[in-house]
Amino acid sequence: MEGVFTEIYNKNRWGDGSGTGSNMSIDNKKYIEKLEDILKTYNIKTICDIGCGDWKFSQYINFGTCKYLGIDCVESVIKENKKNYQKKNIRFQHKSLSEDFIPHGYDLIIIKDVIQHWEDDDIIKYMQELINNNKYVFCTNGYKFMRDPSKNKLKKRNIQNQYRYFPVDIDKYPLNSLTMECLMKYERRAKQMLLLKKLETSVN
Repeated sequence: MEGVFTEIYNKNRWGDGSGTGSNMSIDNKKYIEKLEDILKTYNIKTICDIGCGDWKFSQYINFGTCKYLGIDCVESVIKENKKNYQKKNIRFQHKSLSEDFIPHGYDLIIIKDVIQHWEDDDIIKYMQELINNNKYVFCTNGYKFMRDPSKNKLKKRNIQNQYRYFPVDIDKYPLNSLTMECLMKYERRAKQMLLLKKLETSVN
């Protein structure tokens, strides 16, 4: 995965850095509004942002005094983020989500425009781990194609196609196979924002 996304940045396959999904668009303004509301409502103190990207729009998020860790698999992106944005409570680390590294114990996991590049099995495995081992997961992805899906030639998620994306909808496989509680679902155009948490089981 690291090699794929390093090539994307080095060759500008998405046009510029993290692509249009990282620009300060109307969609991302709404995303910031929803995220900042979550930080206040759920008294968030610690955050891990998986696939934090180049922070083009994230620099405008008011994290307050939250302890934030942004991780990304592209080393050059993390170096730039450290140089431009790192401060006392905002840190960045060159990491890839893997079986050897799954963040645990955070108040909030942010994972934006990431799992839409993963294979189905990885979505199930890693998302369930993140939900089970952190208080909340704020997951944002494209959940439908903006254009006619019949014109999209990619039929299956795989490593070769990770620079493209497939819609991920909470009401469809693979997300609907997870054991979780959805506290918020907000949809705007082709984007779906979800606040997820571990499903609490009652003991009789």
